[in-house]
Parts: sequence; C-alpha cells; structure tokens
Amino acid sequence: MIEHVWLEHGIVRWHIGAVSAQQYQFSNAELREDSRFGTVHYLIDDFLDCTALPEIELVASVPVRCAYWVLPNAEFRQAIVSSSAALRERAYRLALFSLSSPATMKFSDMAKAREWVKGDMPDRASATTLQWAGAGIAAAPAAYARVR
Repeated sequence: MIEHVWLEHGIVRWHIGAVSAQQYQFSNAELREDSRFGTVHYLIDDFLDCTALPEIELVASVPVRCAYWVLPNAEFRQAIVSSSAALRERAYRLALFSLSSPATMKFSDMAKAREWVKGDMPDRASATTLQWAGAGIAAAPAAYARVR
C-alpha cells in the first residue's frame, strides 16, 4: 500500500508492506497528474515500513495512464529512506527510472532526509560528491557530505 501526505512544501509518500509494480506506477502517475506536484520542493519516499518492492523491469512493464504529467521544478529533491540497504538501493533505482527528479539521495534515517530536502540546493561546482538523478555523480557542497 502507498499513502501520500501533501505538506505545505512537499510530499511524504509512505510505502507500507509489500508494494506491487502496479501500486508504484499508479502512485507516480497520481503525483504527477496533481497540479500541486509542479510547485512542491521535495518528495520523501518513506520505505521504513516496506517489506517488498518490485524490480525496475516489473515497474516498466506496468501500463501507465496517459495523461499530462507535470515535471518537478528545478529545485525539487527526492529523498529515499529505508533502514535496509538492499531495499534502499532498489528504491533509488526505481526513483531514477520513474520521476526524473533533478536531485535524489538515499538515507537510512528520516531526520537526515528531512534536513536534506529542506536545505539549499547543492552547488555543482564544489568538491564533494552527491548522487543526482539522471546525472550520475556530480559535485556538491561539503555540508552535504555528512548526510551520505
């Protein structure tokens, strides 16, 4: 099951129990079709209560509703939170595949994810590394190195 909680500047999406490919794709479509999606600054994908998540191949095989999809704004951030390293990595790959967020990072703890999504956007010209959706490894400020 997936639940969306719309906040003033973002969304928390709770993944509870075993999440199917169909549920995941429907959730993505529902978010993107909502007019508020283009104005939010972040999405925290909370997988702390998730027990199973589909492979990318399964998600790609589920038909998606054809509707106008709002792209996230340029400062949009997506945080993936899970205490399981394997599930966190799978969720990260799904996030890169699905929502095309300008910046996506993985966290094992909700507090660090909340801190990161509300901070300033990283400067690509600095020296430390940050994982960016669709861009592999890019530069980020030293302040963000501690959240990895």
